[in-house]
Amino acid sequence: MAQKLLQSLTYQRKLLLFCLFLSIAPVLLIGAVATTIASRSLQEEVGAHQATALKVIQVQTDNLLVRMEQISLSLAGNPILLRAIDEGVSTDTIENSRELMNLLQNTVLSSNIPFDVSLVMTKFSTVYSFRMGMLRQIDYPLNEIVKTTQMTGNQAYKIPPNTYTNQKELLLVRTVPLNSPHPKAILVLHLNPKQLQELIGMTELSGKRYIYLLDDQNRLMARDPEDATAGGLSPTGPISGLQAMLQSEEPLPVQIHYEGEAYFVTNLQSALNGWKYIVMSPVAEVHRKSNNIQSLTWLIVLVIAMCWGLLAALGSKRLFAPLQRLIARTFAKEDQALPKGRDVMGALHAYMTEMKTANERLHGRLAEQSFVMKEHALLQLIRGEQLAGAALWDGADYLAVLQRPYIVVGLAEIDAVAGIEPIVPHPHPEPALMTQALCRLLEELAAASGQPLLAASPKQGQVVFLLGIEHPEPEAEAEADHSHSHGHSHSGGSGHDYSHSLSLRELYDRFRQEAAVTLNLTVSLFLSDPKPGSGHIRASYEEAQSLLQYRWTLGANALLTMRELRATVSVGTRQLVQKEQAVVSSLSRGEFEQATRQLLELVTLASESVSSSETVRGLFAHLLGELDNLLQESGVELNELLGGGMMAQWNDMKSIYELQMWMVGQVIPAIRSHLESKQVPRRKKVVAQTIAAIRSQFETDLSLQLLADQLQVTPKSLSRWFKEETGEYFADYLIRFRMEKAREWLMHSDMPVREVAERLRYASVQNFSRIFKQTMGTTPGSLRTKSGRSNEEDTDTDGASEEQS
Repeated sequence: MAQKLLQSLTYQRKLLLFCLFLSIAPVLLIGAVATTIASRSLQEEVGAHQATALKVIQVQTDNLLVRMEQISLSLAGNPILLRAIDEGVSTDTIENSRELMNLLQNTVLSSNIPFDVSLVMTKFSTVYSFRMGMLRQIDYPLNEIVKTTQMTGNQAYKIPPNTYTNQKELLLVRTVPLNSPHPKAILVLHLNPKQLQELIGMTELSGKRYIYLLDDQNRLMARDPEDATAGGLSPTGPISGLQAMLQSEEPLPVQIHYEGEAYFVTNLQSALNGWKYIVMSPVAEVHRKSNNIQSLTWLIVLVIAMCWGLLAALGSKRLFAPLQRLIARTFAKEDQALPKGRDVMGALHAYMTEMKTANERLHGRLAEQSFVMKEHALLQLIRGEQLAGAALWDGADYLAVLQRPYIVVGLAEIDAVAGIEPIVPHPHPEPALMTQALCRLLEELAAASGQPLLAASPKQGQVVFLLGIEHPEPEAEAEADHSHSHGHSHSGGSGHDYSHSLSLRELYDRFRQEAAVTLNLTVSLFLSDPKPGSGHIRASYEEAQSLLQYRWTLGANALLTMRELRATVSVGTRQLVQKEQAVVSSLSRGEFEQATRQLLELVTLASESVSSSETVRGLFAHLLGELDNLLQESGVELNELLGGGMMAQWNDMKSIYELQMWMVGQVIPAIRSHLESKQVPRRKKVVAQTIAAIRSQFETDLSLQLLADQLQVTPKSLSRWFKEETGEYFADYLIRFRMEKAREWLMHSDMPVREVAERLRYASVQNFSRIFKQTMGTTPGSLRTKSGRSNEEDTDTDGASEEQS
């Protein structure tokens, strides 16, 4: 229930509750701890004070009793008293009587303790008392004391008050002579209990309390003179609640209950005579003082808590103010109002979630198009064109290669796709996936070596890359080291690199090694000479392309540069390459008869100038690769035209004559039949379908990959055909068409700019406005103002676009 209630609160109220809790809870906790400590301290202080008072009473009482014992011993051993009990006190022994009277009188009067002395002379049945004088008979209770002494044999003991009828005094009894088994007299000291009560009354114990003094037999000897429940020395009042406990040897409890009231009990026992001193205080009395302290403490705590609560309320409001301003601005930009009763944080969370979703969708679309954007940028560069359109996207960090002083253009071609027998056997996966993997591998290795690189795959099984470097390799060193590489790459020796630097050589070697290990592919590299700036990229690309003509002379896993080509390739090899190019060129123009003659000339020249059968096979394998590339432009593969099993037929050839007959009898006729059957070039049809799809689907998430899948062509072919037929790249054409449609809507309808941007699949109005201005030369708001349909939202979106620009 509490959880549901908390969830139903707005963020502002939750913040207020949180601030109140942080400010008030510690104060309340401190108050509770303080009152508890104060209460316990007060109780401990009361107990300690009572114990101290009891200790004072105990010391004074012990001193009094010790003094009385000393007086008793002094008299019992006095020769005058001993002579009197032997001879008696009478008119016959007047001297003894006078001396005894003087002794007792001096003893009583010289003491600071008021007491009386009685000498019971059992031999003469006479009692002499300081207060009463000579008594010729032993009266009650002295006669009972004589009997008790004779029966028990006690030589010294105390008799509490009220032991005998009308006995109001504390009696200290001692036999005379001392330590005699047959005493002749009994010395009794009479002590008024008021003396003990006065000692109790001298204690400084405030409030209501009960003090009791008990002897070693737990008989009540004295009590507080202010005890309202006092009934003499009878055990009445709270002390009666302890009588049963006193009879046992167990320690007294700290607290007892008597007649429905609780009492704190503090007790002390004398080590001298075993007497007990007990003080009992009502718990309510102690708690009254503690409650007063607690009440005062809680009053202070509540005042502090109220002050802190007020500060917390003001602070939470101050903390929440920035959030209110933020959400107000957010909804003002969206031309919306915060729904009544909706939590501000909930609205802000929903808005941020929506923004996050839009950003994720935008990043996803960018990630999907990044490969195509790279390819477009690379194609523009290698064709010598200026970058435009999507290639100039602000996040295109891959164009950092253009900022380096020198640029090398390279081609990486998979040997299996090119028809070269691979060194490492591997399965034949999808070529598009292989080339994308090679692009990523090149970029990762270049990034690890600190070299900017732009790579893309404009052709199946082939990767084109631009590598930015700081310094070119001196020509002399490169030519001096060219002997380290012929057909296959090597590193080491003198430490020089015939490519561009040792780090670049390691980059190329590492790339081929990683491709063989991780991708199970063998790849050959063909590199142009480094040239300054981006103005020579097209020439460098043509250099690298020209190197492909000689790959059949190198075998698989090769690395060839322009410097090595000039140093190692012979005139005969160059003629073979020219003948091979002539065959492909004639077929592309539809000159099939001339292509057949050129093929026969190529076979003749190869048989005369090439002695190695493997080199001849490499030459014709490369020719088949070039023919396959020619056919792929029309959407078909050579292996498909030959009915499949082309590589099996190739491997069955045992001589150059068989190769010639197979090429002339099967390959060229199949190509001729296919090309002649294509009355309307397929690319024109595909491009027309693409344009029709753009016009009908421009309000959807349209992409090059999506249309390529629908038209059953590769994205690379579709991009190239589209550029050749229309003169524009696919992305640029799509942007221009959408912007023209946006201009039409803005000029001839009241559709808000935001709705226009959403219909055209833009993630934000700012991006749409920026691209609209780049394409149309004006902002959406300005265009709408000119058409007379301006509104405040259009002005806001134009302002946001200008800020972003």
